[in-house]
Amino acid sequence: GLAFDDFKNYNLSNCFFTDITNLLSLIEDPNHKFELNDYDQSIGSLSGCSLVAVLIHFQEEVNEKNLECFAYDNEKNKLEFKVMIDSKKRLVFFMFDLQYLKEFNIRQVDCIAQTPIKHYVSRNISLISYF
Repeated sequence: GLAFDDFKNYNLSNCFFTDITNLLSLIEDPNHKFELNDYDQSIGSLSGCSLVAVLIHFQEEVNEKNLECFAYDNEKNKLEFKVMIDSKKRLVFFMFDLQYLKEFNIRQVDCIAQTPIKHYVSRNISLISYF
């Protein structure tokens, strides 16, 4: 796996945060570890597993003001997550707290990123390997 600094430099330096609390929660603990799942391109992981991120890659630039994001478990219950958007506005990260996933025994998720024109869906993402 990669160290947090490598992950941060590669993935977070170009990100636009829709909510400043997302940024604060990421930098609060410099030793915070991440698990990254990039389902649109490839699957990779980083050491530790405090956070699980699912990436949806848009073909066009995303306007964060018109973007709606949803995540559901396999029983169609709405899930809690944070959203992070790349500065080029084509990458949308759904960020799930691993403790939250474990506490509610969430082993599979569906992620939806929707604009007024299109919506992107990543379904049946298995999280079983984190349990």
